[in-house]
Amino acid sequence: MRNPDKSRPKKTSKPSGLLVFLVFICITAVRPALSQTYFFDSYGVADGLAQSKVYDLLQDRKGYIWMGTDAGLSSFDGHVFINFSAGDGLAPGAIRVLLEDREGRIWSGHHDGQVSLFDGENFHIPPFSGNELSTHISSIIETEAGEIWITTVGNGTMKIINPYDNPDDFTWEHYSGGTISPRIFESHKGRDGTLYFITDMGISTYNRQENIFTPFRPEWLPRYFQITCMFEDSRNNMWFGTYNGGLYKYNTTDGELTIYDARDGLSHNWISCIFEDDEGAIWIGTWGGGITRIRDQQITVYDVDNGMTDNMIRAFAGDKEGNVLIGTNENGIAIYKGEHLVSYQMADGLVDNQVWAVYQDRSQRFWIGTQGGITLFDPSLPDNEAFSSFTSFDHFSLERVRLIRGDQNGNIWISTDVAGVGMYNTSTGRFRDYTTDFILGDLLPRGSVSPTAMEIDDNNNLWLGTNSFVAWYNIDTGDNGIFTQGSGIAGNDISSLFYDTQGRLWVGSAGRGIAIIDENMTASPVELDEQFTPLCMTEDTAGNIWIGTESHGVIVTDGSGIIKRLEVADGLLGNYISLIISDDENIYIGTSRGLNRYNLKKDRIFTYTRHNGFTGIEAVRNAAYRDNRGRLWFGTVMGAMVYEPELSPVELAESHTHFTRLRVNYVDRDLQEGLQLSYRENSLIFDYNSISLTNPGAVRFRVMLEGADPDWRPVTRETSAIYPGLSPGRYTFRVMATNSQDIWNTEPASFSFRIRPPWYASWWGITSFIIAGIITIVLYIKIRERNLIREKRVLEEKVEERTREISEKNILLAMKNKDITDSINYAKRLQDAILPAEDIIDDIFVLFRPKDIVSGDFYWMLRSNGTDMIAAVDCTGHGVPGAFMSLIGHNGLNKVVKEMKITEPGKILDKLNEEVYHTLHQNVEVSEGVRDGMDMSLIVYNQDNNIVEYAGAYNSLYLVRNGELAEYKADKLAIGHEPGEQNYSNHEIEIKPGDTIYIFSDGFADQFGGDRGKKFMSKNLKRLLTDISSRPLTEQKVVLEKTLLEWMGNDYEQLDDVLIIGKRF
Repeated sequence: MRNPDKSRPKKTSKPSGLLVFLVFICITAVRPALSQTYFFDSYGVADGLAQSKVYDLLQDRKGYIWMGTDAGLSSFDGHVFINFSAGDGLAPGAIRVLLEDREGRIWSGHHDGQVSLFDGENFHIPPFSGNELSTHISSIIETEAGEIWITTVGNGTMKIINPYDNPDDFTWEHYSGGTISPRIFESHKGRDGTLYFITDMGISTYNRQENIFTPFRPEWLPRYFQITCMFEDSRNNMWFGTYNGGLYKYNTTDGELTIYDARDGLSHNWISCIFEDDEGAIWIGTWGGGITRIRDQQITVYDVDNGMTDNMIRAFAGDKEGNVLIGTNENGIAIYKGEHLVSYQMADGLVDNQVWAVYQDRSQRFWIGTQGGITLFDPSLPDNEAFSSFTSFDHFSLERVRLIRGDQNGNIWISTDVAGVGMYNTSTGRFRDYTTDFILGDLLPRGSVSPTAMEIDDNNNLWLGTNSFVAWYNIDTGDNGIFTQGSGIAGNDISSLFYDTQGRLWVGSAGRGIAIIDENMTASPVELDEQFTPLCMTEDTAGNIWIGTESHGVIVTDGSGIIKRLEVADGLLGNYISLIISDDENIYIGTSRGLNRYNLKKDRIFTYTRHNGFTGIEAVRNAAYRDNRGRLWFGTVMGAMVYEPELSPVELAESHTHFTRLRVNYVDRDLQEGLQLSYRENSLIFDYNSISLTNPGAVRFRVMLEGADPDWRPVTRETSAIYPGLSPGRYTFRVMATNSQDIWNTEPASFSFRIRPPWYASWWGITSFIIAGIITIVLYIKIRERNLIREKRVLEEKVEERTREISEKNILLAMKNKDITDSINYAKRLQDAILPAEDIIDDIFVLFRPKDIVSGDFYWMLRSNGTDMIAAVDCTGHGVPGAFMSLIGHNGLNKVVKEMKITEPGKILDKLNEEVYHTLHQNVEVSEGVRDGMDMSLIVYNQDNNIVEYAGAYNSLYLVRNGELAEYKADKLAIGHEPGEQNYSNHEIEIKPGDTIYIFSDGFADQFGGDRGKKFMSKNLKRLLTDISSRPLTEQKVVLEKTLLEWMGNDYEQLDDVLIIGKRF
């Protein structure tokens, strides 16, 4: 019988009233609306999946997603698909069903009776595959006894008795006909271990004791419709899907039977699959109606009209993070990640997708300001009446709405880029243009229509930020005035306004910081010892002000100083903060790359991007609003996003972190714990991954090589780590990952290995040397004694005296040699100490290979006030002489830039030339002075205007843009020539995203090698840099070093110091 309580609740509508009618008369265009759009992440052929029809899917114990398609088997780690076909050893034909057994092996059932077994390395095809089983495999299940059952749609079922032996040694029993029909559509293992088989003749169960099948025909089980699938949920309810007969739920506790069909809200009566998620909701896949979810007696439908990618559903699976994975008929896989984020777009009723402002009035309606007008959203109305759109009010253009605020009288104030500021009176239904018809036109600067910021305080003062001052206007009395920098605000170009709970107005000025206007109308700047542009502000429950800036991330102040910062390095998606808003526990931070949520209690940053529901991606400036239900609204370039904290996913499980590849001297090696390597195998590359389907792009890593790294390396999104030139010793590489909720692995993944020393440095080699030395000394002494006995005492005394002199000289010579070597090694430590760390400047690599212990080449970097300076310097000679010159060059650069404050590259080289010239006394005669110097390239990158300035002494600069290399030639004049002869040229280069710049010494191009023993040459270096310019910088460095080593081979030594610096923009 039907249970009417299970019917889907229906929405009710209420009269719109006079005020709504008055608004409607101003409508330029009204469009019907659908409901909100739910978020389903999706992956298909365009993302790397082999084929779009996904018959079955599962997540294995390592976190990988496996999918069976018409093209074979695919695995997915959240970033990359790996597709397997017959060429990889897989049986031919489409894969319809999948199973991971207790040992982690993947079983695949194929379209024509074939079966494949993947053990993690190789595929195996059992001997019965395609022989005794020749029709479609319909299911594969594993019993508690360790048996594997395989069902078909024409050959009955097969039980593999020993599935963990070698596949060639499998033994099995085949059942077809007799007590069970050969046409089996699905099998199911009950919670009590009972095996159910759905056939064309009904449902049968397996009797293990008698080895027969018994019909399952309880009185309550409908027999009119063909059963297509069954499921037993965590509350022991049994669910049965039918072919065009809807869904049946049998409560085993009270015996109640409930029927769901299209009349109750079921999306379709043909049920294809059933699944229960981590929260106990039942998901019903249909063939033609999408998905129906039943949770707490509430029915929700997901189909192509509200966000689902396909209406024909083949399979469900759950992952370790609580997401629901969905195999579709024509559109790959879809992933449901919750309803905490929903979107409203033009397809749902908005007039335009670019949303700049959201406000909820006293009638609970939402005013949504967009690029194309205003959409009024009334949630109390039916879906097809809830959205109304306007492009004008009483001849006031509503195009390019930027700000919407409500005053103390309940009226709505609107600011647009086209018409300026206007007010909609909710009592009269009239709209008034305050820019052209009233005093605000006099307050706004000449030539300005739209303010840059707008706020209304508790005293009903309307505050307007402009590019010249802050204006205020009392809505009730008409009083007005302005504040300028002379009145106490930080600057005249106003970038943001915020009214706090203490009655103070915070005023942000472009490039000047912030100021406060208190309740007595007194303005004063807030001294934060830093200049920045505030774009948005909010207040937390402690009264601290959180400021989103143009390029400094988030700055938090208590009014007396900076108490906290948040930047990209802390987990933010970007340092350009376009919106910021708070609730009782969180700060929401919008960027051009998505949304962050900072939890005040947990001190953790959560990340929301396209992959976990924030489909708008780019948050629009100051377009944030918290409604009376505590929901957060965010304007984006792709509609309005609504975040409901109560529906936010619970804390995710740690992402599964594991190693994927190991290369030793650029050759793949198996990841065997305790790996033993020779001293020549000392260059290692580790590849690793962490699977988090909730938001794969938010995964970040920390790595450390114990034995080489003193501590964890900085947080990175790189999935490989390079360790060249390791010394003999024992090492453990560790990696840990964090997901979109900033949850780090409790225990890092680790891999231990050992690099053995050369035989002569091993304990047995050293012991052998000692023993051999002792034997040699003993023999020498014995022979010497025998000879001395024969000689006269005088001769013995002379020999003894000469032997003593020789020993003393040898000791002295050894001490001098040791002193010299120690001095050079100490000089190397000093030289290494002056070289800057590579990570002080983003997106850069440095290939630095000295020829000797110390180097004549060096690199120099400095980041200051938004400017990056990078120099590659080649001093005269190499080894100790070159090292002395490098110290002169390094100190000279620091003096010219840091002390003399010179930032133009050409002038820096001019001044450095003078410093080197006078330091080396090259103004005296050649016999007395030194005619040495250095070649170099110097770039200065201004982050504000994306301009690179370059000057060079003999060493050119290469710019690779869109696969083409341009050379900027240096002056043919070395550093150290007589001042005044010629000044160095200064080049300006406009940088575009994706450009890569290279500066270098001549060591790489001048290296001899190859088959003919010739120089590598600059033209080959240009070609190599052009070819690798699109690769990640870390990989470029590896390729360059590998190319150099292969060019030298075993026949040629390194002739000069090698230095190449690459910088990507």
